[in-house]
Amino acid sequence: MTNPAYTPQSVRVMHFGLVAGGAAAILLTSLLCVGARLPAQSALKPFRVATKPDEITLVVSAVVKDLSNAVASSMSASTAKAWRIEVPDSTRKVWKEVRDGLAAILHARAVRPSDSSYQTIAIQSSIVRGDTLFATYSTSTEWYCAPSPNLVIPKGGGWTGSSSETNLVAVRQGKYWSTPTVLLGLTTDGGCMYKNSPLKWRLG
Repeated sequence: MTNPAYTPQSVRVMHFGLVAGGAAAILLTSLLCVGARLPAQSALKPFRVATKPDEITLVVSAVVKDLSNAVASSMSASTAKAWRIEVPDSTRKVWKEVRDGLAAILHARAVRPSDSSYQTIAIQSSIVRGDTLFATYSTSTEWYCAPSPNLVIPKGGGWTGSSSETNLVAVRQGKYWSTPTVLLGLTTDGGCMYKNSPLKWRLG
């Protein structure tokens, strides 16, 4: 079996979902329209990568909150679960600590070639423009569909899974950041479909 960490993903169904209602969609559209809702001075300011402690804390806190169910489940687990944890820059001490901290609260271990399933959390580099911070992270569950004469999707067997992307926007108000607004997220659904059992998807 090929190491899951380096195996291309199989067929998935992609769709957009409103994570925080219609207002979030309007806000996202405005932010993407050449700073339509940003003050003129802020719209002209260049982007920079978020590296300050309070900026990283803001993003990580949102991630941990999103993973609360997984953290609760790990507390009662007798064995470690396979996780693939990705951070923006694993060469920096702060991101190494974030990765190790997430691994600790998730009771995680590294993905092995013999694993038939694993979970992922991937934090992308956050961007700050003027007084606004933009962040994106994603979670997913991946599993292997063994080759079978009755297997229809993915054809010939392979890896598939379900994933969810979360986008955050926070505005600095004086010395502090506002509570992040959750925006549109792209989700993908995958599963193992067998002949004569079209509804029996093995969803993550």
